Amino acid sequence: MTTGHSSSDDTNRQAVRQLKHDVQSHLLVLRMGLGLLEDEKTKPSQYGELVEMIRREGLEPLETAVSGLINYASDQSENS
Repeated sequence: MTTGHSSSDDTNRQAVRQLKHDVQSHLLVLRMGLGLLEDEKTKPSQYGELVEMIRREGLEPLETAVSGLINYASDQSENS
């Protein structure tokens, strides 16, 4: 019995699910990091470390995931 979905469709759905997961994960890092920054305002020595962690583990991967999502959407619109 076939599902009516091609292997390409399944691959595309999996890619979208992974991008969704990546974006949500990196947004969580940003949200948590910003909360920690608020708590650490009075401790300048840790403030810089937190900013770098937010950039490295939240912002940069989020930029990559969003870029992937934009490329995926662009490819889909070209193939339609």
